Amino acid sequence: MNERWEDIDHFYELIDALENRIGGKRTFNTLAEPWVIPKRGVYFFFEDGEKRGRSRERVVRVGTHGLTRNSKSSLWDRLKQHRGNTKSPEKWGGSRKSSVFRYEVGLAIIKKNGDTLPGWSFMGTKKTSNFQEIAEVENKVSRHIRNMPFLWIKIEDKVGPKSVRGYLERNSIALLSNCTQYSNEPKYVPSQRWLGRSSPTCCVRHSGLWNVKHVNENTEKNFLEKFEGYLKKVN
Repeated sequence: MNERWEDIDHFYELIDALENRIGGKRTFNTLAEPWVIPKRGVYFFFEDGEKRGRSRERVVRVGTHGLTRNSKSSLWDRLKQHRGNTKSPEKWGGSRKSSVFRYEVGLAIIKKNGDTLPGWSFMGTKKTSNFQEIAEVENKVSRHIRNMPFLWIKIEDKVGPKSVRGYLERNSIALLSNCTQYSNEPKYVPSQRWLGRSSPTCCVRHSGLWNVKHVNENTEKNFLEKFEGYLKKVN
């Protein structure tokens, strides 16, 4: 068996163990108690229809927070940026400017619908002329992400670029990405209906993840052993 395949299977064994430890996946629609989210950690998103094998869900997005010095961002702060606001269903907007995750999902929605929306990539503060169309896409992004199950692992380390959280995020993405293995047979591939297949961002299409950083990197030695060690500390 391909060594990378074995590592990916081991990774998912750890993910399954994590799910058992924290009492199952949540979605933003079912998270009635946000205080269960630890102050710091790494999150793993899944998506309807995206499987590893016949039944279990594959990870489609990995992320964390507070990787800059003196950052005060919490894990819940970061998750809320992905979720968008919590007003009425007609106003489930959000900001692609504060979430690459939202930005990439929006790009894929726009491309899948055969549309063009130049203002979506504008990151300035001035309102664009197609503000209403952008707001509608933000709404669709929120609806999509709010239905995506996610897990988290509690890592109460210091903020900064050398944090354990950054290490887990970086190596998880590198392991799961199909970019570096794209010319070979990947372990788990996106379904034909995966929204990311419509993305104009090659890193998303080729990696099978809603990530653009670390998808072309290699996993560091002993990553899974370290991941398992952190998992054993989860309470």
